[in-house]
Amino acid sequence: MTAQMLQKEKPELVKQPDDISGLIYGTSVNADSWHQLMEAIGQAVLLSSEEDLEYASSEEASKIENILRHFNQACAIADKMLAYQETNQFLEQSLAHLAFGLAFFDDEGELIWANTEMLRLASVGAAGGAVTGMELVSLTEVETRSAKSWVRGSKNLEVPIHLRLDRSDTRSELLLLPRQQIEKYGFSVRAAAALINVDVSRSDAVALFAQKYGLTRREKDLVSEMLSGHDMRMVASNMGVTYETARSYAKKVFEKTGCTSQAQLNSRIIDGPASILRARTGQNNNTDLRRMFTMPSGRQVECFVLGPKNGSPVLVLQSNFDLFFNVLDNTDEIAGYLETQNIRVFLPQWPGTYRSDYATDSFACWDYCLDIVEIASQLGFKSFAVYAKAYSTNCALSLAYRFPERIDKLVLASAYNSNMGAENLRNTEFFFRLTNLLATKWPAMGRSVLKLMWRQAAQDPSKLARILARSATCQADREILLDPNVVRTEHSLIQRRQAQGFKGQIQRSMNRFTLRAFPLGGIKTPVEIYNCDTEMVTPLVGAQMLAEELPNCNLHVLHNEGHYHYYRNWPWMLARAAGRDMPIRGLLAKGSTLLLEKESTKGRRSNRQ
Repeated sequence: MTAQMLQKEKPELVKQPDDISGLIYGTSVNADSWHQLMEAIGQAVLLSSEEDLEYASSEEASKIENILRHFNQACAIADKMLAYQETNQFLEQSLAHLAFGLAFFDDEGELIWANTEMLRLASVGAAGGAVTGMELVSLTEVETRSAKSWVRGSKNLEVPIHLRLDRSDTRSELLLLPRQQIEKYGFSVRAAAALINVDVSRSDAVALFAQKYGLTRREKDLVSEMLSGHDMRMVASNMGVTYETARSYAKKVFEKTGCTSQAQLNSRIIDGPASILRARTGQNNNTDLRRMFTMPSGRQVECFVLGPKNGSPVLVLQSNFDLFFNVLDNTDEIAGYLETQNIRVFLPQWPGTYRSDYATDSFACWDYCLDIVEIASQLGFKSFAVYAKAYSTNCALSLAYRFPERIDKLVLASAYNSNMGAENLRNTEFFFRLTNLLATKWPAMGRSVLKLMWRQAAQDPSKLARILARSATCQADREILLDPNVVRTEHSLIQRRQAQGFKGQIQRSMNRFTLRAFPLGGIKTPVEIYNCDTEMVTPLVGAQMLAEELPNCNLHVLHNEGHYHYYRNWPWMLARAAGRDMPIRGLLAKGSTLLLEKESTKGRRSNRQ
């Protein structure tokens, strides 16, 4: 060790293990303290971003190792705390979306909890939409009272009360169970009463019954009307057809199902398990969107495929958030655009995310590239273009380097350069710089941090969004991150992406920081890079270094658009990846600067048609 190294000032480890562990426990309950936790970790371990650990004193190195051990132990405890929260969330969400209505009340008649169907019923039967305010009629005494009043009057009863909504044409009954009955049925005795409602017409029973017997849309409508208890003339009137037409529909339904009467038909539908499932909503017409592919090893990989079958194939590589090209929820909108441009996109999912089988703990970017090429071959794509965002840059470059004959063109949005060096990395946004450091220098700690982060995001992504927005260097990014629609959509996507657990998501995140181990000069594929000049998540300097090393690369600077500019810009970027002559930023009519253009790309169409 040189004298100069000994004389260097080193930052103090200002946070001790107890301080950090306390923040970890707090963060496990309330993600609002996440930013303070990350700052504390940064103050404790960023020593190695300035100097290697070997230059630290033995006392400092010991403190760091102690912090790492303590942090991992605290994370294990936080993991258990979050597991309990997730279990409660799972049970509540499952009960909330069944077809029957369920509500529990305390001794004062106040609501303890109600599921989605009961809340919907309250919106029909109460002036203010409150469950306690529902006007309910006794079937025996013909007396009308509020739900709250019925509950308070049931304390000394030992038998259920049969009720119905006063202001509704529904024929379904509600059952009020007093505490004595609740105890017999095994519900929690904390509740003074439970209110239950079953309305088969609100369930998925008819849809699944129609699917099973191949009923037409109008035959299904007839079955729904008959299930509501209406006679044939009322059924015909509600359907807007003649009595004779309704009878002809009924005859066809009986022939297909083997039923001989309306009562038998209704009974068969009600008796099925689908009667407790709520009717499905938000379905798209593209049944081939989510597809499973078998790899040579037998492992199953899910891939989202959308667009005309003869369209130009484009691989879309997502960054950390899938909502910026959300084919699952915005299917029709994206499909319409793909149709106009004649583009077919495919998005293979990393092992352990969505429905893809988890592979091995050693699975890396190169293995993912093999999955991509295998899926492309099974889809019949001899070659394809790549549209990659942010932290998927390395994967896109790996594909172009390893499979030059298969890759037509790369379009990189907010390109990330994992090899930009410590000096440039030090200038990136703090949250991402620290995550990078932990993932590369302390992978065990990095996995713990990422797991805690993604579990918190799965429960409430708005808190993570506020943290990222607080440290964003561009107003455009802050507006996107704090958009309620963005937060709501990402919440749904995170839950689906991490349905199997967090191992796949963490592995994917860790791999994106891995240093690139091949020379960019070996990539001859045309490349277009679009980075913003005001954001520090994937800073422009890293993109400049990529463009200088890539032989056939154009770098365009988008002014004041932020890191997440691809949220708005994806249509024209995707079109350019597919080889369409789309003006740069033409859809937004705003300016950009061509910072670097290689001679070999001038005046040449950059993708095969």
